[in-house]
This record gives sequence, structure tokens and C-alpha cells, in this order.
Amino acid sequence: MIFDRVHLNLSLADNRIDVGEEPELVVSGFYEYDGTPFRGQVKLSTPPDYSRVGEYTYTVEEIYDPLYNLTCFTCNNVTCIWDRIVIVDGGVSREVTSVGKTETVWFKALYEYDKEPFTGEDGVLYLNGEPMTWSPDEGIWKYTVVREKPGSITFKITGVDDQKYGLTVFKDLVGPLTIEWQRPFWQEPMGIILVGGMIAVVIFLIFSSLKKRSSP
Repeated sequence: MIFDRVHLNLSLADNRIDVGEEPELVVSGFYEYDGTPFRGQVKLSTPPDYSRVGEYTYTVEEIYDPLYNLTCFTCNNVTCIWDRIVIVDGGVSREVTSVGKTETVWFKALYEYDKEPFTGEDGVLYLNGEPMTWSPDEGIWKYTVVREKPGSITFKITGVDDQKYGLTVFKDLVGPLTIEWQRPFWQEPMGIILVGGMIAVVIFLIFSSLKKRSSP
């Protein structure tokens, strides 16, 4: 008579993954009596929802052993974290500015699960497809831009390269930001007309005053 038990081991390829992603879970095992591999099946506990940020601990609920019909087993548990990067704050140096002036767009980001800041040591934030620059002194992501012609640009976060956990999903709570570049009033057609008119009036008044003084 042999009294035996199945020894199982759970492991995760990655214990922090994107929201909505199914974890890569590996199960291996052996018979404790002689160390031969366990070829049966296991039933794992099922997490409630992949689409929410949070954590879940996987356990083995039962096994099916076609060789010896064993039901007794021992197994470790593994915990998986579903996470994403959240854009929590942002702004622009000026919403309306002059042509030729350099302005700044900035954002703050963090990991939603533990509220830790997403910094330049963790990866890169992309704005309109371009990488932003991390400012450690200010604790923000920055992007500088200038226009030489009148017009506006709308800025929005388009991607994230998370080198710490490999996350790709993000949530933007700030939304698009816009900066408009304008010519100074005196460079616009109406401004030129008004300034020209004022200069003409001033010249007329000066000549009129001089003419009165020179009259007998």
C-alpha cells in the first residue's frame, strides 16, 4: 500500500499585466512518493473580472488524476495584478499666445493600482506620437512647441512605453489640450489699417498745429 500526494507548483510569466489581459499561468507537478511527473488536470479558481484594476490570488481547487485517482495535493498560490497608467493632471503654459513663441504642454501620470508616479525612470509618455521629456525637479512630463504661423494645435496622450512592468494600457483623465498661436494685433490687416489711420490723424493734427502757429 502506497500513501501518496501530488505536489503542484503555480507560476506566472508576469505578475503585473494590462487591464483586460489574461495572465500566462503555468502549472507543474509531481507525485511526492517517487517524484514522477503529474500528468493530470487541475481546476483553478477564477478571478471575478479582468477588466478592472486590482489583484487576484490564484489557487488550485481540485485535481483530476487519471493514473492513481489521487485527490490529495499541496500547492502554492500566486497573485496577479491588473494595472494601467492613468493621466491624472495636465495643462499648457498659455492657451493663446503669439506667433513665434515657444509654449509648454505638461502632464502627470501614475500607476493606478498603487498610485505610484510614472516617471522617466519607468518609461516614456507619448504626446501626439512624440516622446515627452521627464522633468524630475517638477515631477511632470513636458513637451515644448512653437508655431511660426497663426493656428492652433490640439495635444493628447497617444501612448506609453512602460519599461518597468511592460504595461501598454492607459487612461487619460485630462483629455485633449489646445494652444492657439496668433499674430499681434498690429500685424493683422485690420490692425494695420487702424494703426495707419491713427498715424495719419496724428500727422494731420501736427501739421494743422504748425500751420496755425505760422499764420500772421
